Amino acid sequence: MPNNEPLTPQKCCLRCHFLKQWKRSNDGGEWSWGISRSQRGQLARGEKVEKIVLKEHSLACHQKVWDAANPLEDANRDVRAILATDRGESCFFYPCTPGMFLPAAVELERREADRREAKKDRHLVRWSIIIGIVSAVLGAGIGSVLTALLTGH
Repeated sequence: MPNNEPLTPQKCCLRCHFLKQWKRSNDGGEWSWGISRSQRGQLARGEKVEKIVLKEHSLACHQKVWDAANPLEDANRDVRAILATDRGESCFFYPCTPGMFLPAAVELERREADRREAKKDRHLVRWSIIIGIVSAVLGAGIGSVLTALLTGH
């Protein structure tokens, strides 16, 4: 994103690769493509969506989290809030990467989510092992003390 744009959260739709524009074709199919850097800049500066995206098109998340739908005039107020919302870890965020196709970004985001989940799992396993060792040591210690008390040694 160019440096002259207003500050936006790091993990928001405006910075996400999955921000797209789309149009339903006459045969019921869907045509979609990503938003260019210049279009993202225009959106960040608060320009009206209908000046950036063609009238018969809509802005949406490629991962189907949201869709501004038509007509865009009615969606302007909602789209600005959607685009600037900090998603944190609660969304399918992948940083905007010019030149990358959407299916590749979907796969890379899935891999990253899998890595994050595996890291959490490894962390839980470590703590489980530590708790198990501490429990065994305490159990052995308490058992020795109780044995000594009961036998009088």
